[in-house]
Order: sequence, then C-alpha cells, then structure tokens
Amino acid sequence: MDRPAEKRRWGHDQRLEFIEFCLFWDGGVNRGNIIERFGVSVPQASNDLSLYRELFPGNATYDATLK
Repeated sequence: MDRPAEKRRWGHDQRLEFIEFCLFWDGGVNRGNIIERFGVSVPQASNDLSLYRELFPGNATYDATLK
C-alpha cells in the first residue's frame, strides 16, 4: 500500500514523528503512549503503529509477548 506524504494528514505525520522519537530515545513505543500523548482512540493508535511499520520496515519490530 503506497501512502505518500502528500496523502497523509498533518496529525498522522505528527504521530509518526512521535513514534520515531520514542523508538530512538526510549527504545520502544506502544499504543498507550500514542493515546496518552494525542488523545486518539485505540484503533487509531494501532493504525498509526501499522502505518509506521509499513512506511519504515525494519525500523521497529513487534514483540507480542510484551503486551
């Protein structure tokens, strides 16, 4: 799925930037971090994480055991 930057909304870009920041400085990020920071719903936070993994494969790995 191709999602160029011009088709994304400003809010998406802000959340993607936050995910990148958390990964770099904290070594991880979860839905709760996004929900707390931006006040979005659980499904939106999940979509943001999926979008990040789609746009930047290899930058983050998903560990289901850390739920």
